[in-house]
Amino acid sequence: WLGGFDDIYRPNCWEDIDISYRAQKRGLKVLYEPKSLAYHKGAATLNYIRHKEIKNELLFMWKNLNDNNMLWSHLNYIPKFLYYGKHSSRLTFLIGYLWAFRYMASAMVGRFLEKKYIRVSDKKVLNRSIFCYRNFMRNNFKHPDKKTVLLITPFIIYPLTSGGKLRIYNIYKRLSERYNLILLSLIHDEKEVDYSKHLKEVFKEVYLVHEKTQSNEFLFPRRYKYSFSSFLIDKLKEIQEKYPVDLVHIESNEMLYLTRHIKYIPAVYTEHDVSILSYDKSYYKKGMSDSFSDFIDYLKVVRHHNFFYKKIDRVITLSNEDENVIKAFAPKSGYSLIPTGVDLGHFRFIEKTGKNKTLIFVGHYPHHPNEEAALYFCKKIFPLVKKAIPEVTLKVVGSDPTENIMKLSKIDGVHVIGTVPDVNPYLADASVFICPFKSSAGIKGKVLEAMATGTPVVCTTRGSYGIDAADKLDMLVADKAGEFAGNIIKLLQDDELYKKI
Repeated sequence: WLGGFDDIYRPNCWEDIDISYRAQKRGLKVLYEPKSLAYHKGAATLNYIRHKEIKNELLFMWKNLNDNNMLWSHLNYIPKFLYYGKHSSRLTFLIGYLWAFRYMASAMVGRFLEKKYIRVSDKKVLNRSIFCYRNFMRNNFKHPDKKTVLLITPFIIYPLTSGGKLRIYNIYKRLSERYNLILLSLIHDEKEVDYSKHLKEVFKEVYLVHEKTQSNEFLFPRRYKYSFSSFLIDKLKEIQEKYPVDLVHIESNEMLYLTRHIKYIPAVYTEHDVSILSYDKSYYKKGMSDSFSDFIDYLKVVRHHNFFYKKIDRVITLSNEDENVIKAFAPKSGYSLIPTGVDLGHFRFIEKTGKNKTLIFVGHYPHHPNEEAALYFCKKIFPLVKKAIPEVTLKVVGSDPTENIMKLSKIDGVHVIGTVPDVNPYLADASVFICPFKSSAGIKGKVLEAMATGTPVVCTTRGSYGIDAADKLDMLVADKAGEFAGNIIKLLQDDELYKKI
C-alpha cells in the first residue's frame, strides 16, 4: 500500500523518513520504540557526502509538501541560500540541487500518486511529531503512567446546577481514574474560586481566570466577546509550557478562539448546541432586533465556527442531528458521537400512577432556551391543561430563575421552586415531565433523568433531539400548543397510556 522505499533516495538517507511521513499523512500512526538507546557520532561510519543528503532533503520536500505556505517558503529559500550562503556551502548545495533536479520527474510522479491518499495536513504531522518528542523528553525519555488532559470551559463546572455542568463533571470524574486532569476555566464571579476544593477531588490542577478583556479582531462575534480574555490565553500558554499535556478538550463554543493558541497538541471540541448556527432557531436570537447589524454578527458566528471546526482534530457531538449540521460546514473534520448519559444509581425508577396531577419543568434559566420554553408553556399550553384538569399544578425547578421566570408564580397553579440541591426528589414526586423547547439543539439530559425515574415525558421535536425514543411508545411528542396540551391531558386521564409511557 505504501510501496516501500522510494528509489529516488538511492543509495541512502531520507528513505525511512519518507515512508514514515507518507504513512502519517495517510492517517496512520507511526511507532518508534527501540529497546535500547544508541549514541553515535553522526556519519562516523558512513561514506558521508553532504550533497547527497541535500539532494534527498530537496526530493523529500518536492515530493511530500502539500501545504502551500510551507512549499512557497522552501522554494523562496533556495535562491536566497545560493546568493547569501557561504562559498563552500553554496557549492555543496548547488551540486545537491542539480543532482536532485535529475530526479524531479520521478518525484512529481510520486507526488501525484500520493495525493489521493492524503488525510492529514503537513502542519498536523509536523506538529504532532514535535509534540510527541517534547512530552517524551520532558518525562526523561520515558512514557508516563497516565496521559495528561487539559479541559477548558467558559464557566466553572461546579456546583452542578445545569445540564452542561452535570455532563462535563461526571465524564471527568470517571476519566480521573485513568488520566491526569487539568482544568482551566473562565469564572464570572471571584467568589467561585471557593469551589476549587471540590474540583480538586477530580482535577490534579485547577486554574480559574476571572479577568476579561476586549478582542480587537473585527470579525470576532459580538456574541462571544463576554468570554474573551487575554489572561486566559496567557494561562493556556503557561500550562502548555509547564505540563506535558497530551490532549486539550474545549467545552462550549465560547472557547473556540483558544484553538489558535494551542501549540502542537491534539485538540477536541464538544459542540453542545448546534442551533447557534441557525439564525431563525438559535438561542442566539435572544434580545436581537433582527437588524442588519445583528444579521452581520450572526454571519460572524457562522464564520467563526466554520474556521475553527477545520482546525480541531475531532469534534464531539451530542446527537446525529447536530453532527449532520456541522458536517455541512466541515465535511473533512473527524467526528465522534458521545450522547449525554444519566446516573441510574442516583435517578432510580419508580412506579407511578399520576394521581397527584403535578407537572414539572427543569432548567438553568439564564440559558435562553430554558426560559423561553417555560414562558411558552405557561402562557400558551398550561391554561389549556388547567381548563380540562383544574387541579393540575406545575413546578418550575432549576437554577438561577430570571425575573421573567419568577413572575410565573402569579399564574394559578404554577409554583416557581428555583434552585435546589438535587432535582431527583422533585422528579420522583412529579406525574409528567414537560420539555416544550422551541429553540436549541443538542441532547436534553433532563429528559433522560425524567425517563430514568419513570416520569412520563411530553416534549416538542426539539426536546427529543438526540434521544433514541419513539413517539407514542417512549414519550409523547407535539409541536403545536393544542396538541401538546392534549398529550398531557390524555396522559393524566388514561391510566393505560400513562403506564405505557
